[in-house]
Amino acid sequence: MVEQRDRRYSDRYHFDDAKVYCQENSTFGLFKQFSEPVALNDLTKSGISFKTNKLVSRGDQIELKIDIPGRQKIKIKGRVVWVADNQDEKHAIGVQFLPFGTMKQYNSFTSREKLERLINPLEQVQPPIDEILQ
Repeated sequence: MVEQRDRRYSDRYHFDDAKVYCQENSTFGLFKQFSEPVALNDLTKSGISFKTNKLVSRGDQIELKIDIPGRQKIKIKGRVVWVADNQDEKHAIGVQFLPFGTMKQYNSFTSREKLERLINPLEQVQPPIDEILQ
């Protein structure tokens, strides 16, 4: 894992062999399938970027599965904040994670804990609130 710093608020993290699966988060269709895996470009505490051949638009809400070898998989919801067309068939996209909370439209606190453990592996992370309340 290599850490890079740029003009953005959060540090960006890169993981070798990390894969992202993408799914539109619509209310239609009971059997929505995730896309084929694509390579993760970078990950921050607040979002992710990757290339996909799925047609997405700015503002679309999507659900992601992030698979980094040797780590727990993370299932997380987000909103597409930018789309860049490339010369190849794939589009680079940036996704901002939705807030964390206990309501259905939010990401779970368990997802937040997994994300924090992934990005801050040396820090002690508190148990997610939904596990404390059980």
